[in-house]
Amino acid sequence: MKRQQAQPAPASHNQSFEHLSDEDLLSLLDDSVDTHSEDSWQSQFQQMQQRMHQYEVANATQSLEREISQATSKYPVVPREALLQAVINDDSANLMEVAEQYSSLLHRSKKLLSRSTWLRENLFPRPPRTQRKRSRKRLLPVLVERHQLL
Repeated sequence: MKRQQAQPAPASHNQSFEHLSDEDLLSLLDDSVDTHSEDSWQSQFQQMQQRMHQYEVANATQSLEREISQATSKYPVVPREALLQAVINDDSANLMEVAEQYSSLLHRSKKLLSRSTWLRENLFPRPPRTQRKRSRKRLLPVLVERHQLL
């Protein structure tokens, strides 16, 4: 008959960790971590972060393009660059409000320009060209006299 020999139990499975300090437990955990596995995990995490960032940028770009398209379709006089500059200055800017304000400002500026042109042409008409030359000739001696007196 063969005798059955008792096999010793592996020491690692029967160890009691109660007698170990916190520092010893942490060092055991650190020793058991596979550095290759950790590097792989960090690499995968960084790749996932990059993909998320690319997705967020693409999503924000589509949203911005949609807002610009809506604003320029309602206010066609507003240049795209003005709307982009508004977003650069304040990323929470409402592009419809910006486009409305820009359009209103442009409209008021054109009105003021046309009024000032009308006033200049109708209230202060330019003398004919021949009269302007004569008036300069008449003013020249007066200017020379004034300059000599100073």
